Amino acid sequence: MSTDLDALGLIGMVPAVWDIVSQTAVFAVLKAFLIIYSIVMIANVVMLLMMRGVTENLKVQMYGTTRPIIKKSEAVKKWESVERRLESDNPSHYKVAILEADHFADELLKESGFDGENMSERLANMHPGQLQSYAGLKEAHETRNRIVNEPAFTLDRAQAQDYLEKYKGLLIELELFS
Repeated sequence: MSTDLDALGLIGMVPAVWDIVSQTAVFAVLKAFLIIYSIVMIANVVMLLMMRGVTENLKVQMYGTTRPIIKKSEAVKKWESVERRLESDNPSHYKVAILEADHFADELLKESGFDGENMSERLANMHPGQLQSYAGLKEAHETRNRIVNEPAFTLDRAQAQDYLEKYKGLLIELELFS
């Protein structure tokens, strides 16, 4: 019976001993050292992952492709020049805006590693799940083809704006536009 009481007595003393140890200067120094050490180790792991190109691998895993190498500011500038075409009252400018947006989207898809000789082939070769903007891009590209192949095709400002929004969806998805 006395051994049971001794074991229970020792267990009961643990909180009291812990209170005493946790208030010592040695424990405070040890705790600070471990916190700093943990921060340094986490920073090392992050740096090693960045050096090995894991972020690019993550993009390939998440999106099925890489992302184009273009500065965000350049993409915004190029896109704003496309959108300025809609400020005109000339319907021909709306068609030119669609053609420019399609060409820009094709460049971005090509740089992203999508296979094909042109936009139609790139869209045909990709899986719809690779891009959230796939359906909109396909519809907008079909309109671009109608502009090129049907001389009598007409487009008003609202329609052009709608198709440009579909192309802009690609820029937003590629994190080039917010």
